[in-house]
Amino acid sequence: MLPSNDFKNNKNSKTIETKQFDEISTQYENINFFERYWKSKCFTNIFQTFEKCSREHDLYSIKYAVDNGYHKLTIYNSSIIHYAAEFNNLSLVQDLISCGVDPNTRNSNQRTPLHFACYHNSIDVVKYLLTLHGIDFNAQDSFGDTPLHDACNINHPVAVKLLSEFRGINISIENSTYKTAINMTNKANIHNLFNQKLIIKFNDHFGRI
Repeated sequence: MLPSNDFKNNKNSKTIETKQFDEISTQYENINFFERYWKSKCFTNIFQTFEKCSREHDLYSIKYAVDNGYHKLTIYNSSIIHYAAEFNNLSLVQDLISCGVDPNTRNSNQRTPLHFACYHNSIDVVKYLLTLHGIDFNAQDSFGDTPLHDACNINHPVAVKLLSEFRGINISIENSTYKTAINMTNKANIHNLFNQKLIIKFNDHFGRI
């Protein structure tokens, strides 16, 4: 004999209630973690709690932490979103930004998450940040370096390609030692990327020969 619709509906209702209970329990646990670790100002524990929330898709607790300023905690003068970008933790970067964290957040050296992502070759994060309206892809840090300077300095060709092909990127910016991004590297493959950029720019202005 097949189960009645009332039985099916009751079973589905219990499944939904169980899921909601699990979500609330997870949120309660994560918020408790945030509050406990905030008292000791332990960056590692706070960062790991943000990571845990992101893995568990717990945006409620991330929003709670952001609203209370927990994301502003720093270590070595950089905050949660900078290290999320450094470690190529795309989901956490996305969650932080969706909960109100500024994608152009500066650290004490005026470096942005895009600087960190380019320097550490965090390609997933680089790609994502470049899709955001208002992202400052030409941002200069306190040494005058842009994200493109960083990508060239560490010889990360994929990051260089992504940036150099991005509309509005300024490859002529000089840092505090009067070096443009291309002056930061001696790698032929990266120089070729810049040459292609210059050819495209020339053709855009004067037409193809």
